[in-house]
Amino acid sequence: MSIDIEQYRCRVGQFNANWKCKAHKSITIHSRRKMPISLLQSNRSCFVMVCVLFLVPALLALSGDVHPNPGPNTNDSQSSVSTPHSESSITSSDSHKSQNKHLTMVHCNVQSLCINDENKNKMDLVKHEFMDCDIICITESHLPPNIDMDKIKIRGFREPFINSRNAHGGGILVYVANTIHADRLDQYELNVECIWLKIRHGNTSFLLGTFYRQPSRNVDYWDEIDTSISMATTSGTPNIVITGDLNDDQLKPGGKLIMVNS
Repeated sequence: MSIDIEQYRCRVGQFNANWKCKAHKSITIHSRRKMPISLLQSNRSCFVMVCVLFLVPALLALSGDVHPNPGPNTNDSQSSVSTPHSESSITSSDSHKSQNKHLTMVHCNVQSLCINDENKNKMDLVKHEFMDCDIICITESHLPPNIDMDKIKIRGFREPFINSRNAHGGGILVYVANTIHADRLDQYELNVECIWLKIRHGNTSFLLGTFYRQPSRNVDYWDEIDTSISMATTSGTPNIVITGDLNDDQLKPGGKLIMVNS
């Protein structure tokens, strides 16, 4: 099911909480009487709340030296202030991927990239959320088979590996940084909705399998997934990483476990 960007952000918790200060219905102060302590404390709380919600953000905005997306990177050469859409932030991210000795991977079920809908298109969200990652695995892309590749390219990454079903469901995309060597191993994909890649980075190599299982699939589909993974274990590459969305709660009784031959 396709959802727009606002619904998606609500689901992943990226909307800030809205704080509301309830005003007192009526306050009457009689002459020659001291204001009740509880009333003073209440007004003081409201004043502090107003300062936190409005004054502090305003001062931070006026300071001009607050990074819009701070992170753990302490390298001064990459700490220049830039907006998420600026060219400098993209260049810095490309440099980060080329210098990092460790691989970073992420999987995200986007519930439709909505490429052909300007109001719901999530490509900008994917670019700016995951730009610092080396490998981006996306499920439920909902891309048609004849998609224009220019619409889904990300700077700093090679052309994505695609497994498209149709514009109404499923679909997998895997982005790999230009600095990393990747080969597709479609002989392991069989009739399963997945993408198998062999990743080589420095002296390390491993297999990466990205899977998507539609909730309405029958029980036999688990056997096909099991077969696909078992075949990958015979490749001679000892390290295998499996990611994706299998739409199965393993904590529920009767959950299907994938048994891979050792």
